[in-house]
Amino acid sequence: YAVGIYLPLLRALEQDGVLETLAEQNLLRRNLTNFLTLELGAPGLRRALVSAAEQFLLTGGESLAGELDSDLRAVALAVAVQDSDPQFTESLIDFLPDTADPQLRNDIVFALAHASSASMVDTVRELVVSDQLKSSELSWYLHWSLDAVPGTSNWQWLQQNFEALIPKLPDRVKGQGALSFARSLCSAQQAAELEALFSPYLGEFTGSARNLEAGLELISLCMAFRDAHAEAAVRFFVAESEQTGEIRTN
Repeated sequence: YAVGIYLPLLRALEQDGVLETLAEQNLLRRNLTNFLTLELGAPGLRRALVSAAEQFLLTGGESLAGELDSDLRAVALAVAVQDSDPQFTESLIDFLPDTADPQLRNDIVFALAHASSASMVDTVRELVVSDQLKSSELSWYLHWSLDAVPGTSNWQWLQQNFEALIPKLPDRVKGQGALSFARSLCSAQQAAELEALFSPYLGEFTGSARNLEAGLELISLCMAFRDAHAEAAVRFFVAESEQTGEIRTN
């Protein structure tokens, strides 16, 4: 249903002059592509990105004939990590140490944070606990991985390894971590786990007490929003499926 709404908007951006500035057009294009592929799983779009990402890695980080511009590089690599052969992810990890470009490194970390198969998640976590990532890259990985693939137990893994990861994180992230992590959590159990995770460090991390309080409130608001609207959402999509015979997915 959602792909039917947003894919035409993405296609419309291929026309010049849709928005006032090229920067606006590129930003919307990137956001729509991320949403359609990583959140909605639009199959045709995912196949095209996988092909571009494989070609990008095959050529040692060169994009041929404009197949993969920098605005879509992160999402293309992420989709390829999920859909391509496991060798792609292993090659991407091998490619990282020789990459000096900070934006490309961040794009690779973003992609690795979206690993979805159990074996690839374990492979990526070995990299994360090593010293190959910069402290800022590690903090971004933790943020992206919590939001990336529900069901891969990234939140549980973070809790189990938090003590070992703390020394690797920047001081700013230590203080803001509770609020950052809370953006991906939405249950009473997760709120209690977040509080238990950061409570021992409230006197150590600057701003952590304030950010923990804000994070718990954010989770509470998420729960309230879901409880207020979930029933209406179910009714809407049940009615939609009855009218069309099935909910449109491509």
